[in-house]
Amino acid sequence: LVKSKRMVCRSITSACLTESGFEPSGIKMARMRSNDIEACVVSANEILIARSNTAELVGRVAMFPGQPSGVVASDLTIRIWAREKVEPLFLTTYLSFLYVTGFWRTRAGGASATMKKITRRQMTSLPVPLPAIEIQRAIVNSVHARTTAVRQLASALQSELHAVGELPASFLRSA
Repeated sequence: LVKSKRMVCRSITSACLTESGFEPSGIKMARMRSNDIEACVVSANEILIARSNTAELVGRVAMFPGQPSGVVASDLTIRIWAREKVEPLFLTTYLSFLYVTGFWRTRAGGASATMKKITRRQMTSLPVPLPAIEIQRAIVNSVHARTTAVRQLASALQSELHAVGELPASFLRSA
Protein backbone atom coordinates (compact mmCIF):
# COMPACT_ATOMS: atom_id res chain seq x y z
CA LEU A 1 0.00 0.00 0.00
CA VAL A 2 1.31 3.43 -0.95
CA LYS A 3 0.45 6.08 1.57
CA SER A 4 -1.00 9.25 0.11
CA LYS A 5 0.69 12.51 1.04
CA ARG A 6 -1.50 15.15 2.69
CA MET A 7 -1.53 18.54 1.02
CA VAL A 8 -3.00 21.91 1.87
CA CYS A 9 -5.80 23.07 -0.44
CA ARG A 10 -8.56 25.67 -0.55
CA SER A 11 -11.76 24.06 0.70
CA ILE A 12 -15.38 25.17 0.44
CA THR A 13 -17.03 25.30 3.85
CA SER A 14 -20.69 25.66 4.75
CA ALA A 15 -19.97 29.38 5.28
CA CYS A 16 -19.74 29.60 1.46
CA LEU A 17 -23.36 28.44 1.12
CA THR A 18 -25.73 31.33 1.69
CA GLU A 19 -29.32 32.22 0.84
CA SER A 20 -28.05 34.87 -1.56
CA GLY A 21 -25.57 32.61 -3.37
CA PHE A 22 -22.01 31.38 -3.12
CA GLU A 23 -19.82 33.40 -0.75
CA PRO A 24 -16.10 32.87 -1.51
CA SER A 25 -15.01 34.45 1.79
CA GLY A 26 -16.05 31.15 3.44
CA ILE A 27 -13.23 29.25 1.68
CA LYS A 28 -10.66 27.98 4.17
CA MET A 29 -7.37 26.17 3.93
CA ALA A 30 -7.61 22.45 4.71
CA ARG A 31 -5.46 19.34 4.54
CA MET A 32 -6.47 16.58 2.15
CA ARG A 33 -4.84 13.45 0.76
CA SER A 34 -3.18 14.38 -2.51
CA ASN A 35 -4.82 11.52 -4.43
CA ASP A 36 -8.30 12.78 -3.34
CA ILE A 37 -7.88 16.40 -4.39
CA GLU A 38 -8.55 15.98 -8.13
CA ALA A 39 -11.87 14.18 -7.53
CA CYS A 40 -12.99 16.88 -5.08
CA VAL A 41 -12.31 19.95 -7.26
CA VAL A 42 -15.61 21.75 -7.82
CA SER A 43 -16.67 22.94 -11.27
CA ALA A 44 -18.93 25.77 -12.41
CA ASN A 45 -22.68 25.27 -11.88
CA GLU A 46 -22.27 22.47 -9.34
CA ILE A 47 -24.89 22.72 -6.64
CA LEU A 48 -23.46 22.32 -3.15
CA ILE A 49 -25.54 21.33 -0.12
CA ALA A 50 -24.39 21.25 3.51
CA ARG A 51 -25.01 17.61 4.45
CA SER A 52 -23.89 17.89 8.06
CA ASN A 53 -24.24 20.89 10.33
CA THR A 54 -26.37 22.30 13.11
CA ALA A 55 -30.13 21.86 12.70
CA GLU A 56 -30.36 25.51 11.60
CA LEU A 57 -27.71 25.19 8.86
CA VAL A 58 -28.05 21.65 7.51
CA GLY A 59 -29.38 21.73 3.95
CA ARG A 60 -28.00 25.18 3.16
CA VAL A 61 -27.34 25.38 -0.56
CA ALA A 62 -25.57 27.46 -3.22
CA MET A 63 -24.46 27.02 -6.79
CA PHE A 64 -20.71 27.32 -7.37
CA PRO A 65 -20.15 30.07 -9.97
CA GLY A 66 -16.83 28.65 -11.18
CA GLN A 67 -14.55 31.08 -9.39
CA PRO A 68 -12.24 30.86 -7.63
CA SER A 69 -10.93 27.89 -9.59
CA GLY A 70 -9.29 24.85 -8.05
CA VAL A 71 -11.29 24.81 -4.81
CA VAL A 72 -12.43 21.51 -3.36
CA ALA A 73 -15.63 20.40 -1.65
CA SER A 74 -15.32 18.88 1.79
CA ASP A 75 -16.83 15.55 2.76
CA LEU A 76 -19.56 17.52 4.57
CA THR A 77 -20.93 18.68 1.21
CA ILE A 78 -23.34 16.94 -1.14
CA ARG A 79 -22.49 17.82 -4.74
CA ILE A 80 -25.16 17.61 -7.42
CA TRP A 81 -25.45 18.64 -11.05
CA ALA A 82 -28.61 19.67 -12.84
CA ARG A 83 -29.75 17.25 -15.54
CA GLU A 84 -30.50 18.25 -19.08
CA LYS A 85 -33.56 20.52 -19.32
CA VAL A 86 -33.06 21.65 -15.72
CA GLU A 87 -31.81 25.19 -15.20
CA PRO A 88 -29.11 24.93 -12.46
CA LEU A 89 -30.24 28.22 -10.88
CA PHE A 90 -33.84 26.97 -10.80
CA LEU A 91 -32.80 23.80 -8.97
CA THR A 92 -30.61 25.84 -6.62
CA THR A 93 -33.47 28.27 -5.95
CA TYR A 94 -35.88 25.41 -5.24
CA LEU A 95 -33.43 23.70 -2.86
CA SER A 96 -32.73 27.03 -1.17
CA PHE A 97 -36.48 27.50 -0.71
CA LEU A 98 -36.60 24.12 1.06
CA TYR A 99 -33.75 25.19 3.35
CA VAL A 100 -35.22 28.61 4.15
CA THR A 101 -38.63 27.14 4.99
CA GLY A 102 -37.12 24.66 7.47
CA PHE A 103 -37.70 21.54 5.38
CA TRP A 104 -34.42 19.90 6.43
CA ARG A 105 -34.67 20.84 10.12
CA THR A 106 -37.45 18.31 10.55
CA ARG A 107 -35.95 15.64 8.29
CA ALA A 108 -32.26 15.66 9.19
CA GLY A 109 -31.07 12.75 11.26
CA GLY A 110 -28.23 12.22 13.67
CA ALA A 111 -27.77 11.18 17.26
CA SER A 112 -26.55 14.61 18.34
CA ALA A 113 -28.92 17.53 18.66
CA THR A 114 -26.09 19.85 17.64
CA MET A 115 -24.98 17.96 14.52
CA LYS A 116 -27.68 16.94 12.07
CA LYS A 117 -27.19 15.14 8.78
CA ILE A 118 -28.99 14.68 5.51
CA THR A 119 -28.08 12.01 3.01
CA ARG A 120 -27.52 11.96 -0.73
CA ARG A 121 -30.41 9.49 -0.96
CA GLN A 122 -32.74 12.01 0.75
CA MET A 123 -31.56 14.68 -1.66
CA THR A 124 -31.86 12.62 -4.83
CA SER A 125 -35.28 11.22 -3.90
CA LEU A 126 -36.82 14.68 -3.54
CA PRO A 127 -39.66 15.37 -5.93
CA VAL A 128 -38.74 18.58 -7.75
CA PRO A 129 -41.44 20.35 -9.79
CA LEU A 130 -40.02 20.89 -13.27
CA PRO A 131 -41.88 23.27 -15.55
CA ALA A 132 -40.55 23.91 -19.06
CA ILE A 133 -37.03 25.37 -19.16
CA GLU A 134 -38.36 28.79 -20.25
CA ILE A 135 -40.63 28.90 -17.20
CA GLN A 136 -37.76 27.79 -14.95
CA ARG A 137 -35.69 30.73 -16.26
CA ALA A 138 -38.60 33.15 -15.79
CA ILE A 139 -39.03 31.98 -12.19
CA VAL A 140 -35.30 32.41 -11.51
CA ASN A 141 -35.38 35.93 -13.02
CA SER A 142 -38.44 36.85 -10.96
CA VAL A 143 -36.94 35.55 -7.71
CA HIS A 144 -33.65 37.29 -8.46
CA ALA A 145 -35.40 40.62 -9.15
CA ARG A 146 -37.39 40.37 -5.94
CA THR A 147 -34.44 39.40 -3.75
CA THR A 148 -32.40 42.23 -5.27
CA ALA A 149 -35.23 44.67 -4.44
CA VAL A 150 -35.43 43.33 -0.88
CA ARG A 151 -31.64 43.67 -0.41
CA GLN A 152 -31.76 47.26 -1.72
CA LEU A 153 -34.65 48.08 0.61
CA ALA A 154 -32.84 46.52 3.58
CA SER A 155 -29.73 48.55 2.75
CA ALA A 156 -31.76 51.78 2.49
CA LEU A 157 -33.49 51.06 5.80
CA GLN A 158 -30.13 50.33 7.45
CA SER A 159 -28.85 53.70 6.19
CA GLU A 160 -31.93 55.47 7.53
CA LEU A 161 -31.53 53.74 10.89
CA HIS A 162 -27.90 54.80 11.02
CA ALA A 163 -28.91 58.41 10.18
CA VAL A 164 -31.49 58.39 12.99
CA GLY A 165 -28.84 57.04 15.37
CA GLU A 166 -26.61 59.99 14.50
CA LEU A 167 -29.23 62.54 15.59
CA PRO A 168 -28.61 64.26 18.93
CA ALA A 169 -30.35 62.54 21.85
CA SER A 170 -32.09 65.80 22.85
CA PHE A 171 -33.64 66.06 19.39
CA LEU A 172 -34.86 62.45 19.58
CA ARG A 173 -36.39 63.02 23.04
CA SER A 174 -38.32 66.03 21.83
CA ALA A 175 -39.49 64.13 18.74
